[in-house]
Amino acid sequence: MDNELILFDRLNVIRDVIHLHGEDKFYLSFSATKGQIMYLDEDEYVDTKYAVIIPKIEFAPKYLYYSIEKELPEFLAKYQSGINIQVDTLYHMKLSIHDIDDQYKIAKCLQQNELAIENEKRAVEEIKNLKRFMLENMVV
Repeated sequence: MDNELILFDRLNVIRDVIHLHGEDKFYLSFSATKGQIMYLDEDEYVDTKYAVIIPKIEFAPKYLYYSIEKELPEFLAKYQSGINIQVDTLYHMKLSIHDIDDQYKIAKCLQQNELAIENEKRAVEEIKNLKRFMLENMVV
């Protein structure tokens, strides 16, 4: 399981109003950002306040998304000045990348974890709503 350290210049970064077709691309928030990264898997127009990330080489799309998501907070702490990020600073980002077969396996595991977390959050919210209902109707 060799990791290759790649520079962000192996990705196209587009910052323009663009209509993306759901081809497993994702975009980063750039204006007044908190390091937001969003995954796009359906047709959508993307405004200029976002940068669209399109790989130039073969990546498992969700793996690349998770890799950038993992590195983004530390990267922003180092390179962000003010509330905005300059697109050029993205070329300083380095990612540790596994071979393509491992990428798909890792992405699948991370997606399953993400789904389990969302299910737990929904269950907790349902319990909170039930508790609220019970407390409101407790006094007769």
